[in-house]
Amino acid sequence: MDNLYITLSARTARPELFIVARASDEDVAEKLRRAGADRVVQPYSAAGKEMGMSYRRAWLLVDEINHIFRAPLVETQMGGSGGGGARLTQLGRDVVGRYRAIEGAAATASAADMRALKAALPERPSGHKPGGEE
Repeated sequence: MDNLYITLSARTARPELFIVARASDEDVAEKLRRAGADRVVQPYSAAGKEMGMSYRRAWLLVDEINHIFRAPLVETQMGGSGGGGARLTQLGRDVVGRYRAIEGAAATASAADMRALKAALPERPSGHKPGGEE
């Protein structure tokens, strides 16, 4: 609850401040808003939304990935004074690095084919709709 204490203290000491606070979940976010935070960010929820999934779905996927590999890829800390969080383990950093290497190799290997496919496309869409509708 350090963020809650800091938010309350800052609002009391400097009412004109624009206060941005970090929350691990919606319950903490609501407490921070009531304490005087002008804006509350929830990085884990935002990351899930950016990928089109809920906070819960994102955490379920992290848990699933952690069980697929021989050791966890993500270390999690729930709640506490720091508000919880997650970080990649050494194995997680290695897996991400290898994935990025595979992505780069695939892009390099397919570059000529991708150029050929793009060259086969018209410069602008024809306006043709699927199913023969015009």
